[in-house]
Formats: sequence, C-alpha cells, structure tokens
Amino acid sequence: MTAPRARSLTAGFTVLAACGVGVRPVAAGAQPTAARPNTLVLTLDDAFRRAEAASIPLGLSRAALRRATGVERQTASAERPQAGLALDYTRNLRTQFDGLSNATSSPAGGSVCAPPIAADAGHGARDSALARAVTCPPVDLTRYGFGSPHQYGATLTLSQPLFQGGRLAATTRSARATQRAAALDVVTTRAQLRLDVASAYDDAVVQDALVDVAEHQLAAAALGARELRAQHTAGTQLSAAVVQATAAVADARRALVSADGARQLALLTLRQLVGVDDDVPVALATRLDGVGAPAGPQGGLPQGGPADDGARTAVREAAYAVEAQRAALAAARAERWPSVGLVARVGQVAFPSDGALPTRADWRANVSVGLSIDYALSTGGRRRGDVDVALAGAEDATLRLRQAREQAALDRRRALVGVATAEAASQAAAEDAAAADAAYRVTLVRRTEGAALEGVLASTAAAARQAEAGRLDAARTLHLARLRLTLLPDLPLGGGAQPPAAPAPGAGASPPPPTENAPGAPAAGPAVASAPGPPAG
Repeated sequence: MTAPRARSLTAGFTVLAACGVGVRPVAAGAQPTAARPNTLVLTLDDAFRRAEAASIPLGLSRAALRRATGVERQTASAERPQAGLALDYTRNLRTQFDGLSNATSSPAGGSVCAPPIAADAGHGARDSALARAVTCPPVDLTRYGFGSPHQYGATLTLSQPLFQGGRLAATTRSARATQRAAALDVVTTRAQLRLDVASAYDDAVVQDALVDVAEHQLAAAALGARELRAQHTAGTQLSAAVVQATAAVADARRALVSADGARQLALLTLRQLVGVDDDVPVALATRLDGVGAPAGPQGGLPQGGPADDGARTAVREAAYAVEAQRAALAAARAERWPSVGLVARVGQVAFPSDGALPTRADWRANVSVGLSIDYALSTGGRRRGDVDVALAGAEDATLRLRQAREQAALDRRRALVGVATAEAASQAAAEDAAAADAAYRVTLVRRTEGAALEGVLASTAAAARQAEAGRLDAARTLHLARLRLTLLPDLPLGGGAQPPAAPAPGAGASPPPPTENAPGAPAAGPAVASAPGPPAG
C-alpha cells in the first residue's frame, strides 16, 4: 500500500473512549487534525470532565438535591426540642399612670396619711379625718414598674412536641426518601450526560471521516468526467456518458457540502456539551485502532438478571418515591389526631429604680410551664380531601415503580441485543473495508501496468475510503452500544438502551469496482453516508 493510500485510510480515525473498541491517545508529536495556534486538543476523557462542569441539567439536579436535603433537615427539626431567647427594652415616653404621681394641695391643718380617729368620734370628726387622709402624697409609680420610663426583659422559651399522631415522623420519612431520590437523580443525569458526550464526540469524528470520503468522491467524479470528455473528443464515447458524468460531479459536490454542514453541526453539538466557545479551535485527540472486543475486564459483557434490574438507579429512585408517598399518606391520616406540646418560659424583667440602667436588685423572675392541645373540630372536609390526594399519590408511585421494573428488564434485553447486532455489523463492515482495500490494491497494480485508467483508480480509491468510513461508523455504533450497556445501571429508564440504528446507506459496503468499458460511470458512486443521529437519550 502506498504512503498516500495509508494516510487516506487513517485520516479522520479520531474517536471513542474505552467501551467496546480499542482506543489509544494520539502519539507524541502526532496531530489528528491540522492544529492551529491555541487549539484545544480534546480527548474523550477531557470532554467528560468539561461536560460535567458545564452541564446545566447536571447543575439543576445538584440544586434539586441541595433543596431536598434542606427540606429534610427542616422537617426533622420539628421533632426536636426548640429553644428561643428574646431580649427587649422599652422606653415609655408617657403612660396612663403619670397623673397618679402628681400631689394635690393639702387642706388646712396639713396632710396626714393615717389620721387618728377616736373610738367615740362622731360623724363630723370622722369626715374631717378622712378628708385629711386623701391628701396623703401619692405613690411614685415611676419607681415601681407600671409607670417606669425604662423597662428591660429577657425571656427563654422551651418547647417540645409530645404527641402528633405520627404526623411529624411520617413527614420526616417522606422528606428523607425524597432526598435520597434526588441523590439518585444526580447519578442518572451524570450517566446520561456521559452517553450524550460520547455520542456527540463520535459523531464529530465520523462526520470528519465522511467529509474526507466526499472530497475523494468529488475528485474521482471530476477525473472520470475529464477522461470521458477526452474520449468524447476522440470520438470513442457518447455525449450521454459525458452528460451523466457531469451530473455525477454536481451530485458529488452537493454531497460534499452536505457532509461539511453535518460535520459543523456535530462539532457545534459537542462544543455546547463541553462548554467550549465557537471561536476556540478544537482537535479531537482520541484515535480508533480497531473494532475488536475491548481488552481487559471490559471484554466480558454483563448479562444481568431480575436482581440487577431491581438494583438499577432509576428503579431505586422510583422505590424511594413510593416510600415518600406512603409516608405522606400516613401524615395525612395523622391529621385526625390532636397535637400536644409542652411549653416552658423563664423570664427576667427589670424596672430601674434609679437611672436608666437596672441593677441586680431591680430584676424580677417570671417562670411558667404550660401544656398546649390543638385539635380542629371541623375542617369542612379538608382532612378527607388530603387523605384522598395522598392515597392517589401512593397508588400512582406504586404503579410507576412496577412500570420502572418492567422497563428496566426491557432496557437490559435491548442493550444486550444492541451489542450483539453492533458486533455483527462491525464485523461485516470490517470485511467490506478489507474487500475494498483489496480491490484498490488490484487496480493500483493494473494502473501501474497500464491496464487501468486513472479514473478507474480514483473511483476505486474513493470506494475504499467510503468502505473505511463505513467501518468507522460501525465502530462508533459498537462503541455506543457497549457504553450504553456499561452505563445502563445508572441511565434513565428508556434512555440509552436502544439497539443501534442500521448503518447509513453506502456506509458499510463498497461499490463494485469500475469496468474498463465505462471508466467514468462509477464516478457518481453511492451517496455519502448520512450524519449520525443526535446524542442518545
């Protein structure tokens, strides 16, 4: 095989990490693409790390986990003793007791607070003594609390729920189950992200290879058209053949434009997933070595079983949802019981007797202990409605758990079938690529001996390139199928478990070698393989 041919068969073979196909990093000094200054060389592992840091869905899942953790702490705290301290200060500017502190004028004879009254005093003497008593100087209430201009207080309150009918415990169980389900959702989101990144990375590499195929098909079509025109000028070829070859060149040019657009879209999808700006050049630096079984522990594919289906992350998440809904039902039913709580208050109050600041002697203690019972005599049917809603939620979660288990079993079987199908397709594509390469070698020898035209050699080379691109696409399909099976325990239900799609037309089979009688006819060739689909899931 010539050096240009070897380069043509290895161009664009950048892909896939370690699940199903042998991969290797680019050797030192090797450039997978024409690297420009400040080019970001991106391996598949680098893409995984960047995607986890830039992923909005993963960030939302983590925020939901933080929220669920906070709610679980809030509900759990309601069962524990509560303590609070309140400090207050009041400055009275005017009170209703101010007038009681004003002294009134004393009648003649002076003011006596306790005038003596003789036992045999008459009515007149008694009235005179009482008149003198009411003129006694009033008590200064500003020194004794009610009218004090400065008031200080400190109150420590302790409360403990004694009986809630199980409502608080059920609410706590529901919140805890929701928190665990949120933690599992982070795991499934991360697994789906890894599958999406691998699919986008593989798409970008395959599309780059298909652009290379389209370029060589265009070159082969143009060369065949030139030779037909020369033969037509010499009178050895019909005009219809020239027209057909010209149309083939136009078709090949359109296929090249389409392939280049698909490559740009694949790169754009990958950039969005890994968080790379459009103005940053990217070089994909994971190369494909072959499509055989992976080495090491990955060579054995897990078969799985019913127990594995129950341990799947999405199934466990559904089980936690059932637990949360059943706990919510228990909390709704507990509403029919009264709430009993214990409350204790220890307070200190002070009314300064002299000045604005109290002394130790000014403080007085207030201590109280109470028992509270709260019970709704009538809710107008609200309690019954709450129970009905919670019961429906529990039934819904139970059915969804059953559905999740069935879907998990289906996903496992489909993933195994997908791997087997992809392995068979990959083997067939490898055989097609080997046959196309052998045809190219034969044509190259015949061209060297002068028994084949240049257009025939170009067409055969383009066919070999397309067969190699088909092998690469089959390798991509096998890689994703095995990656799906590896990530299946953590993938969302129904996500990433689909069997691989059939190879695009023309991607896995090479066209028949052109004949000597019509050297320009094969230039049109089969259409370039269409773009691989969007990331799975």
